[in-house]
Amino acid sequence: MSSAVGVFGASVLGLGAVRVLAEPLSITGPATALEPARRLLPSTELLFPVDIVGGLNVLNNFGGFSGVNGSCGHAGIDIGTPKSEEGRELYACIDGLILDIQPYLNEQNEKPARGNAILLESDFGDVYRYHHLSAFADGMAEGDRLQRGDLIGYMGTTGNTSWPHLHFEVRRGGRIGTPVDPVPLLPFPLPGVQLGPSTAC
Repeated sequence: MSSAVGVFGASVLGLGAVRVLAEPLSITGPATALEPARRLLPSTELLFPVDIVGGLNVLNNFGGFSGVNGSCGHAGIDIGTPKSEEGRELYACIDGLILDIQPYLNEQNEKPARGNAILLESDFGDVYRYHHLSAFADGMAEGDRLQRGDLIGYMGTTGNTSWPHLHFEVRRGGRIGTPVDPVPLLPFPLPGVQLGPSTAC
């Protein structure tokens, strides 16, 4: 059984199948069978990446101001706690692989703005970026397979921040792929979690 929806030709085939999307830059005529298809982000919600016990504030700042990229350049959202709660547990939001573990002080003695960071890659090729960690969970290595909900690290203040929070990004199509707003993919509302108004440009 198959069905088609929308002007972009998204289709669903049977139970558990993957949706595909052909996205031309502009619609100039009928689509052909030779146009490339691209996997969409999974339709299921992501696991919330931070331990919610004790409450959290989520700055709905995707597309807002970025201290690194300036106006309209914020490629993720910031999930934070009071300063006394640095070290809150962070979890894998999807099943996937550890694509990269990036320490704040690396072999080149650099201190990147992202601080300690972990990049997770889903089976769909999308990447989930966790920045500003205080520490990584023990025993993790690049290429390890993670299950949704596995402990990956702890919220911190490394990099260009003065308050404990997780900068969380979703990138479609790879580590430097297209940024996607994480808010619609997360399971809001959540008890004790306050989602702020959007500050996008």
